[in-house]
Amino acid sequence: MTQADVLIIGGGLSGLVCAHDCQQNGLRAHILEANETVGGRVRSDHIEGVVCDRGFQVFLPAYPTASAVFKPLGIDWKAYPKSAVIHDGDNQQWFGAPFTSGIGEKLRLTPRDYWHFFCDVSAGLQNSKCTGTVPTHTHLNRYSKTVSDQFLKPFFSSVFLDPELHAPASLFQYYLSLFVRGGVAVPSHGMGEITQRLAAQLNPGTLQTHMPVTRISKAGGIWKVETETGSFLAPIIVMATAHHHACALLQELPRPTRALPVSTHYFLTDTIPDTLGPLTLFPNGTNCHHVAIPTRVAPNYTPDHRHLIMATTYGTDTVSAEAVLDELARYTQTQHWRWIHHVKLAHSLPDSHAIKHPDPTCILAGDWTTLPSIEGACRSGKLAAQAIGVT
Repeated sequence: MTQADVLIIGGGLSGLVCAHDCQQNGLRAHILEANETVGGRVRSDHIEGVVCDRGFQVFLPAYPTASAVFKPLGIDWKAYPKSAVIHDGDNQQWFGAPFTSGIGEKLRLTPRDYWHFFCDVSAGLQNSKCTGTVPTHTHLNRYSKTVSDQFLKPFFSSVFLDPELHAPASLFQYYLSLFVRGGVAVPSHGMGEITQRLAAQLNPGTLQTHMPVTRISKAGGIWKVETETGSFLAPIIVMATAHHHACALLQELPRPTRALPVSTHYFLTDTIPDTLGPLTLFPNGTNCHHVAIPTRVAPNYTPDHRHLIMATTYGTDTVSAEAVLDELARYTQTQHWRWIHHVKLAHSLPDSHAIKHPDPTCILAGDWTTLPSIEGACRSGKLAAQAIGVT
């Protein structure tokens, strides 16, 4: 049996951040990761030399905790333009920050829209708790129908990965303020670069992959974590897995209230269609809700200067590549796109549950315990370390 001061189950962002803080304070932490590599949802697959992030993901530089965690990593960030193209079937428009440009006609805002933008950005700057009972889909009805239906609802559906926009309006306001302050970016070599660099900072032997946990028990004040290849002992465990995985190991936890399935297909093409921007929204789409082209801002996603097109559908993880291409053919030529990969996520972003395990030596971490985001994952890792006694 292997003994440690802290056992961390899950090598995603929260587990890596917690392990790093424990290591900085002289504690022996072991991470047990079920998959072949670290990262959880923040990892990248490499297909034919092409970087395929696990679905559409970006980093918001205005995140306070995550920015502080990532700053020492020396990541080369590539910023997306602060605008998005909108295809509604008949018209092609774009919306963006002042002094930006796009494809088609710029979406027009009414004076009421400008006022509500100002109020919501101001509210987001003052509140990062992201709680409340009013859902985003109801809150957005305060805007003009054109701005709400053509931009805000499809754009924030891509943020929340939820076409129903059940997230509280305060979370919408918080994200809106982050977008205004810092925009969005990706590492030059894909989102998985973040967690790979975090893992590289850990002491040798801290991280063990291919180590799915089969059972957790406690006796005599010591936790025993069993895997298929051996057992691990520690006085403290940190459950840094996805919510549904944590529930499978800890039966006493409340279950997730809903899942947000997402499907992303990845295509290669030699040329970029002039009808698509780096981020293109399809408000009336059924088989594809948005397209991202990360190679427009980060060419290193592909090894040979071809372009990677990521087509994402919310509400399902089973849509076919043929159905996506058929729908997108209404807006652009797709016959030369070559399919290379598909990522289906039954659980894309969690509901947040500010819960604690009844035993204080079993600490829950992950963005489902704070805020469903990269920021929330980093924040929860820091909070877990603090609960252990790390300062």
